[in-house]
Amino acid sequence: MTASGTHFGLARAALIPTAIATVDETALDAFVASIESGVKRGSRIWILGNGGSAAISDHFATDLAKINIDTGLGILPVSLCSNGPVLTALANDYGYADSFAHQVRAFAKSGDLVVAVSSSGNSENVIRAIQQAKQNGATAVGLSGFDGGRLAKEADISIHVRTEIGDYGTTEDAHSVICHAVSLQLRQLGERERTKTQ
Repeated sequence: MTASGTHFGLARAALIPTAIATVDETALDAFVASIESGVKRGSRIWILGNGGSAAISDHFATDLAKINIDTGLGILPVSLCSNGPVLTALANDYGYADSFAHQVRAFAKSGDLVVAVSSSGNSENVIRAIQQAKQNGATAVGLSGFDGGRLAKEADISIHVRTEIGDYGTTEDAHSVICHAVSLQLRQLGERERTKTQ
């Protein structure tokens, strides 16, 4: 318990809305718009991150896939974290710093989206993946925390949650909320589109 009688964990949870309020809403709108336009082109969404951010990447890809299945919207998400054998083979053969970049180089096409999630914004394999995405002609989207790091500077669309450096819990929770908010908007779009065809 804290001095006020609030459980410590719940007191920490109060930091999440404050963190989310630091996000540039125009960047969030641009992210949703880029997915919507990508759907019309049949583009894929490649999502990646390390550790807790890898779990967020998998979760986000799952939510987007479920929207596609439920509504037929046409979202084509792939988490580059979910195939452990491929990820470890690339890390073993080429080094962990290029473990995502090799996948992006091989699979991402011009017009696709590559979404990188990183609390620090400085993970080398994430930065190299974003750089490769831009070389491939894909739109690079970065979800970062702390001070934004290199990811906030290099992403085409930067969704930066300003948090205390080292506060992974608040950052990851905020990233999860953002992904859920984006998923909700896309689900609503899918349901509207499905209604039009009935």
